[in-house]
Amino acid sequence: EQISARKLAAATDNFSWDNVVGDGGFGVVYRAVLENGQVVAVKKLSSCGLQGDREFRAELQTLGELKHKNLVPLLGYCSDNNDRLLIYKYLKNGSVDTWLHCREPGMKPLDWPTRLRIARGAAQGIAYLHQGCEQRHAIIHRDIKVSNILLDEEFEAHVADFGLARLVNAGDTHVSTDVAGTIGYIPPEYSHKCFATPKGDVYSFGVVCLEMLTAKRPTD
Repeated sequence: EQISARKLAAATDNFSWDNVVGDGGFGVVYRAVLENGQVVAVKKLSSCGLQGDREFRAELQTLGELKHKNLVPLLGYCSDNNDRLLIYKYLKNGSVDTWLHCREPGMKPLDWPTRLRIARGAAQGIAYLHQGCEQRHAIIHRDIKVSNILLDEEFEAHVADFGLARLVNAGDTHVSTDVAGTIGYIPPEYSHKCFATPKGDVYSFGVVCLEMLTAKRPTD
């Protein structure tokens, strides 16, 4: 569903900083309330020009066609002049990164059964991208990390942020591409060979699991 920039500005109080729930390299995420009362998350892409269009298309081509309980649902989008915005289901418990490293007062540490359930859910979402999609190709996420795993009210995991995602056609083993991702999660061979494979996502997920066990960032 396409939603106008005017309606999204109204839903976020003109993109007020008070409504910011996430801020990363690809843009700022706002909590928004639509005209019908539905609470959603709106990501306003920060990049402009060719790079911004590439990130925007990557999200639409992947999440726009996929439905899985462990992927963040894409509800709509806005492409208005230079504005590129994506609308997602709002997941009230934020990211795993917040619960591991940035807990606010009153937020208890995640217990071990919850961490295991989160890891299992994220793994199921990633496996669906690689081999379960009802498409002719696999999808490589290329930026699996704790800040891209979001949690709903039941602490079920949802893989998010497909701005770097790439499609792999049936019969191909990799995609040639520039090095992309987040330091600490990028597989070592990626920087040497400059091609992405599903195995790279598996490596990144292994780093996520270690981080959930130790509560230490991969760069610590």
